Amino acid sequence: MSTPQGSIQREGCVSFKGEGFLPFWRKRYLVLTPTVLNFHKRSTKLVLSIPLSAITSINRVDMEPHSFELIFRTSCPVDLDAPRKTIFIAVKNDEDLYGWIDDIYTLCPSMGGVSNPTGGGRRIHIAFNTISGEFTGLPPKWEKLLDASVVTVEDWRNNPEQVCKSMNFYIEVLPGQLSARARELGSMGDDADRNPSDAV
Repeated sequence: MSTPQGSIQREGCVSFKGEGFLPFWRKRYLVLTPTVLNFHKRSTKLVLSIPLSAITSINRVDMEPHSFELIFRTSCPVDLDAPRKTIFIAVKNDEDLYGWIDDIYTLCPSMGGVSNPTGGGRRIHIAFNTISGEFTGLPPKWEKLLDASVVTVEDWRNNPEQVCKSMNFYIEVLPGQLSARARELGSMGDDADRNPSDAV
């Protein structure tokens, strides 16, 4: 049995069953590499190969005492809108069950494993330029928000630190509220009446 996709992370005998009308359990030899999950018949003949990038979910199920389901996209290259297929895998004991689930989960990019960036975003730093009398680092939507607020140019000049602290608070602590207000302001025309009581 060759594994050209990389080194073997886990391997062993399992029972395997697809979804559909009257599916039945079949013995297979399962091989997990860093990029693919291969199902072999009698440890030599490859009968199914699932790229780990196609796997979208893995969960324990009560179909058999030690079984889990694997849901994956059926197209190659992986298409996010592709139909999904579910297969069921049963192993000997809980140790094998959780070992397979953990190893597959860890290696799958779509489930928090390798190559799955999370928590993306960028930090914004707002400052006040005392020479020009203007804020720096404000995204356009937030400039609209500040323009629509009750904060005046005199407030900016007399107490820029407090205005900066307030803006940073809204950016870091209340991003959902700020984003909603910025979207609301972005949808208003320039002639829209602005009620000061609605301002931030």
